[in-house]
Amino acid sequence: MSVVPASRRIEGFLRRYTKGPLHVFTGQVDLEGLAWLGKHTEESRPIRITIDFYSNLSDKPWRRNNSDHLEAALQFLNRRNVSIWYWHRKLGEEWQNAHAKGYVVERRWPKGKPKAMLVGSANLTGKSLHHNFEMMGEVSEHDRKALSEMMESVEQESQPAEQKLRSLLPGLDDRTEEPLHALRGPSWRQRFMWTRLFSWGTVFLLTLLIVVVTIWAIVINVTARL
Repeated sequence: MSVVPASRRIEGFLRRYTKGPLHVFTGQVDLEGLAWLGKHTEESRPIRITIDFYSNLSDKPWRRNNSDHLEAALQFLNRRNVSIWYWHRKLGEEWQNAHAKGYVVERRWPKGKPKAMLVGSANLTGKSLHHNFEMMGEVSEHDRKALSEMMESVEQESQPAEQKLRSLLPGLDDRTEEPLHALRGPSWRQRFMWTRLFSWGTVFLLTLLIVVVTIWAIVINVTARL
């Protein structure tokens, strides 16, 4: 049995779920991986990439890449609706790294929870996408909520990586005055809460209106009899 490249599995996932913002989590990233993602996503699609701090924000991973993928990677990163973030935090005496790999498609409506999730072992690198033996699987609806809460927590704690990447990739646009935080708005949970509050508020107002109209009708009827 031949090994199916991770790129084919991820590409199939992206083809099935073409609508809605895309959240990408990866331990490592390189120019080839970024160029590949740019090739397989629409230019208008909001994309947020969360990467590990220590594995990526030095010149080492970028020096390993030749210039064949540089132009395509820069075109992808320079899209106005693409943002890249890094995450790490200290837990006791040790630093935690962002080692997760996953692709999350966010619902457009009703917002609040992911529409689909693909997780596994493949980083967003050329080697992981095309050469390594990797495993990627779509998450069932039952497990989506717990995973989305963990990923949301990581996104909330992450920091913009554009400024650091700009020193490593001179062709990256300077967006200091207008930082691109396409998906930095309300979290999935916050949007879900607002949706629920709106729904509850609508039900409450309709119920109140029915009660007021009913009382008014009763008052009019009693007054007419008098």
